[in-house]
Amino acid sequence: MAKGKLINIIFYSFIFAALVYFGCITYQHQVKLNDIATEKEKVGKTYLQLEEENKLLAQEKIKLADNQYIEKIAREDLGLVKKGETPIIKSSNN
Repeated sequence: MAKGKLINIIFYSFIFAALVYFGCITYQHQVKLNDIATEKEKVGKTYLQLEEENKLLAQEKIKLADNQYIEKIAREDLGLVKKGETPIIKSSNN
């Protein structure tokens, strides 16, 4: 009878140890999956931002093929004028 009881204790101890081991492995995998999901979400947001920026840059590229747009940018942003024109400088004391 004592031998059968010892075998049962060993058997249940082995089952318990296996359950603890698989529980630890499952927990570690769940943590990794959560980290991957978080990273995927960050990458997705970055992708959408870059995609929007790419669309804006493509539109700007198309506009820059137009000489009138280039002239507008040169006049507004750089303050350039054509020969014979008088530059008008706005004062900031309005």
